[in-house]
Amino acid sequence: MLLENSADIGLFTSSMDEAQLDVHPYREDELVLIMHTSHPLASFDQIGFADTLDHEHIGLQRDSAAASIIQRVAADAKRELRMRFFVHSYDALISMVRARHGIGLMPLGALSLYDTNDLANVRIIDPWARRRLKIAVRRGEAISAAARLLLQHLCASATTR
Repeated sequence: MLLENSADIGLFTSSMDEAQLDVHPYREDELVLIMHTSHPLASFDQIGFADTLDHEHIGLQRDSAAASIIQRVAADAKRELRMRFFVHSYDALISMVRARHGIGLMPLGALSLYDTNDLANVRIIDPWARRRLKIAVRRGEAISAAARLLLQHLCASATTR
């Protein structure tokens, strides 16, 4: 979206187009599985994603990087990923999980924004579940004053190790 001039600032984990962007480190995060506390996997502290493939999943955006990764994990395990629904927001994901329609994948940091009394989260032991987030703008192009201020604020609040 940055290179097509659809956005001034991008947040991502990796890009083949990084050479064309000014990239700044931002944060590290961890993807976790969320499920209703009554789900059979809720008692686990951690699990390999391939071990969840017998259960129905709720996905966040069919074309997301996370969706591609979990499809590849399933293919590598020669198993089918049982996607019951795709949703477009964490609010919808939480609602579907809360209604016991399946398990979902979301960043641990984002989970802290929700009431999770009836939800469990389980760490994923696969290395891909830990991500380094980056901020980028188009290389060599002027951005608006508002975008520049936002970029400065995000870079100042970066918490990478």
